[in-house]
Amino acid sequence: MAPTKFTVKLNNKGDLTMANRKLGMGDNFVKFAYENANGTTGVSAVVHLTGTITSASIRQSLVLLQSRHPLLRASFSPSGDSLEIDEHTFPLPLDIVARNDPEQWKHVYRQHLNQAFALKEGYLWRATYLTGENINEQEHELIVSFHHCVIDGLSIGIFYRDLLNYARIILEGGRPEVKKLPLLPNTEAMLKKHVTWEHYKAGSESGFTELLKIIDQLYSYEKDAPLMERTTEFFVMESNENELLQMLNKVRKNDSTLTSLLSAALLIAVYRVKGGMNSNGRIQVANTPVNMRNNCLPPIGLDNIGPYVSMISTFHYTDLATSVWDLARSFKESSIKAIEEQSYGPRDINKLEYLQMLSRLNEGPFADKYVLGVGVTNYGVIDLPADYGLFQINKFYSGASRHGGDWLTLLHTATFDNKLTYCFCYEEPLLSSENAGKIIEEFFGILFNC
Repeated sequence: MAPTKFTVKLNNKGDLTMANRKLGMGDNFVKFAYENANGTTGVSAVVHLTGTITSASIRQSLVLLQSRHPLLRASFSPSGDSLEIDEHTFPLPLDIVARNDPEQWKHVYRQHLNQAFALKEGYLWRATYLTGENINEQEHELIVSFHHCVIDGLSIGIFYRDLLNYARIILEGGRPEVKKLPLLPNTEAMLKKHVTWEHYKAGSESGFTELLKIIDQLYSYEKDAPLMERTTEFFVMESNENELLQMLNKVRKNDSTLTSLLSAALLIAVYRVKGGMNSNGRIQVANTPVNMRNNCLPPIGLDNIGPYVSMISTFHYTDLATSVWDLARSFKESSIKAIEEQSYGPRDINKLEYLQMLSRLNEGPFADKYVLGVGVTNYGVIDLPADYGLFQINKFYSGASRHGGDWLTLLHTATFDNKLTYCFCYEEPLLSSENAGKIIEEFFGILFNC
C-alpha cells in the first residue's frame, strides 16, 4: 500500500515549528543502550480485539492520539541531547497485515521486538494492525512499539485506552473531542528530591563496587553472538481470575506483594536451572522499575504518556533451601529500603562521565556476563475497559528487548480484565530457548504451588 503523504506546516520564517525537551538521566541511559546494543530498550505491546473495528478508524485514531500526546510527535535532535516535538501532526503510517493465521501476530510481534528505529529520522514508535480476511474477520491484533525515551509500561495502557476510545466514537458516527496535552520536562527536572551529580556518581560507584564483589557468581552467556545475531524471543501466558485472586490472598497472608512474589519465584527458578543443583548458593541481582509520577512536582497524572520510571537494584541470596515466601518478604523489604535510599537522577550531569560509567558494563570483568539476574515489571491494573461496544479486548501483552545481554530474563506483567498476563523476554542465543523454557516451567511450578 502507498505510504501516507505528510503535510508540512511552516512558521512565518519558513521553518518547521517544533518544541524541544532536554533528555534526562533515564532518557540518556536508554538512548545510550539503544545506540550501543542494536535496538535495546524497545518496548512493544499487543492487544487482541474481536468485533467490528476497521483500519480506517485505527488510522484516524492514531492521528488524534498524536495530536493529544506531544511525545508521539518526538524525534531526536541533530545534537542527540534533546527531543524535538513537531507542533503539527505528521500522520504515522500504519502497517496493515492480512491476518491468515491465528498465531500470525506472534511473528509480527517478534519483528517489532527486534527491529530498531532509525534514530536520525522519524518518530520513535510504530504500529501494525492485523485484520482478518481469509479467516474470521472479527479477529484483530494491534501491535505498537516505542523507543523507551518516549514511553513507560504504564503509559502503554494510556496509549491503548485513548486510541480505542477514539476508535469507538468514530465507529459510532461521532467526532472525538481531543484535548491537547502540554509537553512536560524530563522526569528528573520535575522530581521533588534534588540530587547533585556528585551524589549520584558516588551512589553509582558504590553499586559498581557491590557488583565487582560478586563478579564470579554472575551467570555467563550460554553462547555469545554478535549483536546482529541476537534475537529477542518471548513467551506469553495469562492466568484466570481465580488464580489471580488466590495469589493476591497468598501475598496478603504472607506479608508480601505481588511483585515481590513474582520476583522471588523467578529468582528461584533461574537458580534451579542455571545455578546447578549441586552448586553453592548464588547472590542474584534483580532490577525493578519504580513509578516516579507521584515523586514529581506537580504529580504526573494518568493522562500523560512518557518515560516516568526509575530503577532499583536489589541483591538476593538463593540456594536449594530458599523459601519463596522468605525471599518474597526479603525482596519487599529491600525494595522499600532501596526506594528510600535511591539516588535518583540529578538535574545537571557530566554527560561524558555518565557515558563512561554506562560503557563499563560491557568491558573488563563484566564482558559476556548477565549483570542483572532478572527483572520484573508489574504494570498493575491496566486502565482499559474490556468492552467497547462494537468491539472488545480479549488479551493484552507487553514486553521489551535487551540485545545487550545485561539481563538474563525479563518478565512483564499486567492485570487486565481481572486476569494476570505474563510476557517473558530473553535473548537467544545468549540464553537458549531450551533453558528459557525450563526457567518458565519452574517459575509457574513455584508460583502455583507456594
